[in-house]
Amino acid sequence: SYYIFFILNSFLFRSNSNESERVQGYTNFLWVILLTGLKYFHFDFVNTSIAINILSYFILIIIFFWVAKKVFINSTEQIIFSTLLFASSPNLLIWSIGGGLEGPFFTLLCFSSFSLLFAGRTKRNIILSAILSVLAALTRPEGIIFFSFGIFYYLLEDGFHKSKKNLTISLSVFVILVFPYILWCLWYYNDVVPNTYYAKVSSDLDQVKEGFRYCYRFIMSISHISLFLFIAYFLFRQLSKFTHYSQVIFFLFLSFIIAIGGDFMFSYRFFIP
Repeated sequence: SYYIFFILNSFLFRSNSNESERVQGYTNFLWVILLTGLKYFHFDFVNTSIAINILSYFILIIIFFWVAKKVFINSTEQIIFSTLLFASSPNLLIWSIGGGLEGPFFTLLCFSSFSLLFAGRTKRNIILSAILSVLAALTRPEGIIFFSFGIFYYLLEDGFHKSKKNLTISLSVFVILVFPYILWCLWYYNDVVPNTYYAKVSSDLDQVKEGFRYCYRFIMSISHISLFLFIAYFLFRQLSKFTHYSQVIFFLFLSFIIAIGGDFMFSYRFFIP
């Protein structure tokens, strides 16, 4: 796939376009860096990328089971049912087992960050949540949604004055991890925005229409599951705080997918998170 080209060029210390031009032709910076580092230690990056995604898949199931136990405190059936439903998600399975892109790894970072927000606002959890959400943003740009949500969550739950310490910690993590990346992009590429943005994203209405079509095709591809989830929502809805905020994240992500016009790849990888 396309990222193999960038990894090989990074490993050979060449530009990711040609010898005379520097083009940031990827949006999964951390994923490329991770695989490039493993390549340096003579790991096969194709098999390694799949292995990382499979590992991410199983860790995700464990975290989801833990979250389900917190949400459905008195219902073993709902805990097992929701975990099995999550584990059998077609898109997650396909990209975890057969795909070498960053989707499952990115989802692990996002979901871990989100879950830590509700695990108790200890200093450790706040720092870990901020680190994971920033790493998610460095893995894919839309990961910034989770970091921004963390800021929104602290403000909404505690107010500005009580959340000053939490906000300071989160923003400090962001500055420490993201600013060096921004400075490096400006130095090396003379631009922070990847070239793929200019190639794929526009501001016209057709792109938004394509985004809606992308979402529609995804819903139709899992129509039986969608109907089942809709019924299950009304049968088992115990709308905890976690569930309410999950809906906020869902609509933020959905808005992003629509705004950029969806994706051209199979199995709707943008819907994995």
